[in-house]
Amino acid sequence: MDPLKMRAADQRLEGALCNVVELLRESGEDFWKEKLERTLGDIRMAKKDTEYLQGEIESWFGGMGSLNDLIIAKENGHNVSDEEAATLNRKLDRARLLLYQEVQRP
Repeated sequence: MDPLKMRAADQRLEGALCNVVELLRESGEDFWKEKLERTLGDIRMAKKDTEYLQGEIESWFGGMGSLNDLIIAKENGHNVSDEEAATLNRKLDRARLLLYQEVQRP
């Protein structure tokens, strides 16, 4: 991949990840927040190439216990009221969709 295209892809991926991380931080969801933050660090330090990272992130969306399965709720140990959980889950659904779409880009 062309280096300029790779950097643009990294920036889009970084932005999509940051959106999800912020929502996870707001809710007190530590497991996924830490996983996404490690990947953000890999992007920022250019430790792994974009295509590898896209594949890694894509794997988060399938199977039991995936990022898609995450529901923000007080009952799941998150620091939220029922009203906050509903709002955060709507935002999280949108942010996950955007992240998934970003990793599907050629």
